[in-house]
Amino acid sequence: MMKQSEKQKIRKNITALPTITLKVRAVAKMFGEYTLPDIEDFAPYLSTMQIKGAFANMKRTGEHVIIEPGRYRYQPRNITSRTYNDIMWHLVRSHRFFDTGEIERLSGAKRSTVLEFLGFLKRAGIIKKTSMDTWQMINDPGPDTPVNEAKREKLKRIRENKKPPRILHGKDTG
Repeated sequence: MMKQSEKQKIRKNITALPTITLKVRAVAKMFGEYTLPDIEDFAPYLSTMQIKGAFANMKRTGEHVIIEPGRYRYQPRNITSRTYNDIMWHLVRSHRFFDTGEIERLSGAKRSTVLEFLGFLKRAGIIKKTSMDTWQMINDPGPDTPVNEAKREKLKRIRENKKPPRILHGKDTG
């Protein structure tokens, strides 16, 4: 059994993490096998919906494995797991000439995600639009997926400026 002071120290460390998924991941790592109440115990300021959203993110990356209904196992992320941007970048490099629908179909990403990534590559001078929906690679910076630093910084600022939710009797009130 864990002492109350140890629990408080862990809760404080978890509270300092910047995203909900990172908070849930930290508790899941600590337990190895866990339930929703385990997560709620160490992150009582998160709503059940927020925790389930984090579970969905972790399930997508293979970190959240369902053992049986209501019981889960944390499985460390496969370092080689690829994001949609990684997949789309591989497709752009291998095809050189392509259309938006082709990248969407082959990557499995939503059209808005594809358009956002292609727009970033265009602004970076890596691809150009040749017709209505057709693109061509004009500059190949190498195999590493280009990172949209402007978007990364914008998201970081948004997260930093986000007000913490009000807590009323252990429930998130928005």
